[in-house]
Order: sequence, then C-alpha cells, then structure tokens
Amino acid sequence: MSDRGAPWRLLFAGGVLVVLLAGRLGCAGGWAGRGGIVDRGTGSAASGFTVREDEAASRLRRTSGAPLTTMPWRFVDAVGDTVTLAAHQGRAFVASLVYTRCPTVCPRVTDVLKRLQREAGGEVPMVLISLDPTHDTPEVWRAFAARHALDPARWTLLSPEVGALPAIAAAMGVAWQGTADGGIAHSAVVAIVDSSGRIADQRMALGDDTKGLLTAWRAVRL
Repeated sequence: MSDRGAPWRLLFAGGVLVVLLAGRLGCAGGWAGRGGIVDRGTGSAASGFTVREDEAASRLRRTSGAPLTTMPWRFVDAVGDTVTLAAHQGRAFVASLVYTRCPTVCPRVTDVLKRLQREAGGEVPMVLISLDPTHDTPEVWRAFAARHALDPARWTLLSPEVGALPAIAAAMGVAWQGTADGGIAHSAVVAIVDSSGRIADQRMALGDDTKGLLTAWRAVRL
C-alpha cells in the first residue's frame, strides 16, 4: 500500500531546511555587531560562516570606551623591545589594526594613513597593531615598514601578547574574524586617539578622501 503521507513529510522537511538556512544567514548578517573572533591559526569561523576581507572592511562597531593607553597588555615592537601603550599617554595619535600578510584591505589603510600624515605636515604619530601577532615578528614588521616606506620615527608597529586582541579591538570598534583561506576579515577602522588614550573619533579608511580624517585629527590636536 502507498504511503500517502510521504509528500507531506517531504514538504515539511524542506520547510525545516529553509528555516535553518535562513537562521544561518541571519547569523552571518549580525557578524558586525558581535565582532566574531577566532584563533588565527584555525582559519575557520567560530560561528560557522566566513566573511570576505573586502566585505568586512566596512563593518563598524561601537567602541567600548576603554582608554588604550591604560591597558596592561604588552607588545613587541619592530625593534624587538617589549613595550606598552602607556608610552603614548599624554599625546594624541592615530591607530589601526592590520596584519602584514593582508593582500587587500591593510595596504589601502596604510596608504590612507600615509596620505593623512603628509597632509598633516608629517606630525601624526601612527600606531599599527597586528591582528596576526604570531606571524608579525619584529623582522616581518621591519620588512613591512621598508616595503611601505614608513618612517620609524613616526610609525610604531606592534604585535600584542596573547589575549590582548579582544580588548584592543573592542576599544577601537573593530570587528574581526578568521576566513576560510587563512586570512583575517576585519574592519578598516582608523581611530583618532586623544591625549587621554580614549578614542575621540573613529572612521573607515577605504577611500582616497582624507579630509574627514584630517579634520578629526586637527580637532583632537587643539
């Protein structure tokens, strides 16, 4: 005898599948708000989905309000010295989270910061913090600086200790996540930091127009 309920069971199963897929896509759409974080070495997303670097670049999060310069975390700079961000206490600077192996977003961010520095008369102290500290050793940072013609007197290149990135990214409003190909998708955020170490202004660094960044920097410097 035929099973008359079979078609209904198939339709029901199909409906369940659609709902599950919709929920999965809904989670992906909420990535910017949560700021997905994974172990760089795994290359897989904690939430089970992936985001391309160019897609993630424009995702902006609200900053946590924590001053960068009072954070206890240690960093290794391009010389190989162990430092903290307290060294920048009392002066304004510009900060961004990048990683040297980044093929797309990070070179663009670096170019924007170089233009900002030129337009500001070379007065802007720049701090780049690695999203890939295991790979970005002092030697790698020095090669990156040479490749991009970064003046070591004006650019501080740092790799944070293990465990520091979540707090730093939250303070700067950066969402980041590992990608399936082993890269790191992240917000292309430039943070203008005031003399108290707090984020005074937070902008995306994706276009060629640096007028907004320059205005924000001059406002903090006043």
